[in-house]
Amino acid sequence: MLEVIIACDEDDQKAGSYYLGCARSITQLLLSQNNQFKITNVSKNLLNQYYIEAILTRLSQEKFIFFAFSHGKENCLDCEGGAYLTSSLNLTHFNQSFFYTFSCLSGNHLGPTLIDNGCISFLGYNKVVHHWSTHEEVFIQCANYGFEMMLQGDSAGVAKRKMEDNYYEQSKKFEGGFFDLISGILLDNRDALVLNGDSNFVLSNLF
Repeated sequence: MLEVIIACDEDDQKAGSYYLGCARSITQLLLSQNNQFKITNVSKNLLNQYYIEAILTRLSQEKFIFFAFSHGKENCLDCEGGAYLTSSLNLTHFNQSFFYTFSCLSGNHLGPTLIDNGCISFLGYNKVVHHWSTHEEVFIQCANYGFEMMLQGDSAGVAKRKMEDNYYEQSKKFEGGFFDLISGILLDNRDALVLNGDSNFVLSNLF
């Protein structure tokens, strides 16, 4: 079974419900794959640098997938308690891993730094990204669509392109009047997508 870490800041005041929805959606996708994945959920009370580093140390010789649904900055992922993953950590623990996140800005510096330390591929965002609380479902679907496509055999590069197409298709459903705002947010999220590392990477490479 392939190890999977899902870090989720479900208690964040503004986006906790959304982050939790993303994490639950990913969990359901993983559970549908006939026991191929061993899932470790890291919730808010354990979301700190020391706990994450302990997990990474345990997995230092393993291939794994790391999901992060929390706030982010250019060089770190963080929550109310502070940064729990930074570019100054020993990121060599991510050697031979795949990283998938909805965290703002992390594709600018953290993503490339992970790749420099042996992470195979990083799919995330290089700008501030948003969701709309009354329409969380569509934002969750868009955020996780790339991984859903990878489960079907697509490479990281193809999955990113399909994510972009899906963001556009979903945005067209919200055009007109007030809904133009939601449509615009979906398109802004699409434009912030970034893939660092190997665009030809497929999940089967980890097994």
